[in-house]
Amino acid sequence: MNIQFFSSRQTALPSGWITEWSISIFGSTRIDATAPPGDDAKLSVITFFGSANVSVPPGCSIRLSGADFFGSQSVEVEPAPGGPLIQLRAIPILGSIKVRPG
Repeated sequence: MNIQFFSSRQTALPSGWITEWSISIFGSTRIDATAPPGDDAKLSVITFFGSANVSVPPGCSIRLSGADFFGSQSVEVEPAPGGPLIQLRAIPILGSIKVRPG
């Protein structure tokens, strides 16, 4: 779990990661999730007056859930057959969460 207040942070997830959390309050975070995830990988990202940029493996499938409250979330990843699946719970509150291929 990564939590930051009034700061910026860059985090790289290890190969085979399964469950990860990131909470950013009045700050920004960059999450490098390009390492191959484990089966049933779940990533939860919450921003409150902040932003998060998530890099994922090219060709992965993103199953998006969550809600935004005066914020935005976007996924710019084209899934490919046989690519890994990442379940992403995105909750931007007056902030933004962007997911892009790494």
